[in-house]
Amino acid sequence: MSYNRILGLFLRHFFLIKGSLPRILDLIYWPTIQIILWGFISKFFTVYSDYYNNTVGVILSCAILYDFLFRSSISFNMLFLEEIWSRNFTNLFIAPLRISEIIISLVLTALLRTLIGLVPAILITSPLFGISILDLGAIIWYINFRSWYASFFIIF
Repeated sequence: MSYNRILGLFLRHFFLIKGSLPRILDLIYWPTIQIILWGFISKFFTVYSDYYNNTVGVILSCAILYDFLFRSSISFNMLFLEEIWSRNFTNLFIAPLRISEIIISLVLTALLRTLIGLVPAILITSPLFGISILDLGAIIWYINFRSWYASFFIIF
């Protein structure tokens, strides 16, 4: 496995993302809208219902963790489809790339795309709703990462 090949394919997708402002805005816009929407819905529940008191943190934490899984899956699939749409997929198989190198570079790029989208959304939750996703602890993040990692084995 050659790290230069993995880096080359990663950089190809990185420069594609970096050079397109609509792609960056699309990555940031939808997670931010979803977090704001679920934040205000959960605020409504806590204000107007005694049964759903203090649910802002639970709903927003679940929305962020779900959005992490959803965005990473969508990013991985979109990167794969972009290779097909740009008619570059056959070039990848002609080049001396292994399947594992292609998958690793796509996984790294999907993580980058997911972080580009979720970091602004996570930063918005603290000042608007007083919730920090980092307060969940390492165990929740470990479980979330393991489920994300296991989903790639299900795909392949």
